[in-house]
Amino acid sequence: YVLLESVEDLSSDAMQSRLRDLRYPYFLKLAREDASIGIEASNRVDDAEALTKRARELLEHYRQPVLGEQYIEGREVNVTVIGNGEDLDTLPLHEIDFAKMPEGRPHIVSYAAKWDEDHVDYEGTKPVPMKDVGEDLERRITDTAKAAFRALGLRDFGRVDLRVDGEGKPWVIDVNPNCDLSPDAGVARAAAHGGTDYPALIGRICELARRRCDSTDSKLAG
Repeated sequence: YVLLESVEDLSSDAMQSRLRDLRYPYFLKLAREDASIGIEASNRVDDAEALTKRARELLEHYRQPVLGEQYIEGREVNVTVIGNGEDLDTLPLHEIDFAKMPEGRPHIVSYAAKWDEDHVDYEGTKPVPMKDVGEDLERRITDTAKAAFRALGLRDFGRVDLRVDGEGKPWVIDVNPNCDLSPDAGVARAAAHGGTDYPALIGRICELARRRCDSTDSKLAG
């Protein structure tokens, strides 16, 4: 990966030399945003020239660091993790169905894919229950998601997004510690697919938080 702090950083000879040596393709995203803000098809770049051009646009417009990461081609999987510490559970896996994405467009979830119902990316990125996943791959996906959850100190619930490459290796691309809990969002869909209705989902998360707080209070009192 490479972190670009400013336009001046991007323009330095040392950074340009490093960019030329990267293993492309790369993917750019804003370091301090969520909801796919700033993500367009042009964020997937194939060489140093394209990376420099798009990174400069993002740095100048949003005035915050830009993170570039090696782009992983493959299935994009959403894993909802619920619990705390070593006691973690995952809801049924979902993935992004890119089948209706126009030929030639990168298989990414852009800003338009989430928020513009008239855009081709919106139709081309449908979250669906993950199929054709064997026990071994499912275990690797869920183990990786749980490890990321613990590593970043998430509590009660969260979502980990991964890409599974052609060799079946999961790569973490995003960890969301406060993902959308509305009734029509991904966490609720995953819960419903596993037979848990919305009130029960919210009740479970609240109970986990209560137990965690009770445990913390007990430790402080001791």
